[in-house]
Amino acid sequence: MLFAVNVTAVVPATPSNLGVFRAACVAVLGAYGVGAADALAYGIILQAVEIATAVIMGAPALVKEGVSWRDVRLRAMHATPVELPPIHGSNRSILDR
Repeated sequence: MLFAVNVTAVVPATPSNLGVFRAACVAVLGAYGVGAADALAYGIILQAVEIATAVIMGAPALVKEGVSWRDVRLRAMHATPVELPPIHGSNRSILDR
């Protein structure tokens, strides 16, 4: 089951595979006779556990490496391929600050 659902991560269609992951859970578990509501609930809980595990195990690693939350945010903003709107009517973008 987990393998079949995680195969959907190969071609992510949305950020975090949000809808795709749950749809795969419903499709795979439906093939085993599990109802759509139960399969959807399983998908939500499974993805929450995966995210919580990554945060719980990743946070101490970031601290050990000396990486702050600010560093993570700045790296994410610089990797974002979209132009962010100015703040409070300023002509400068967030990245210029």
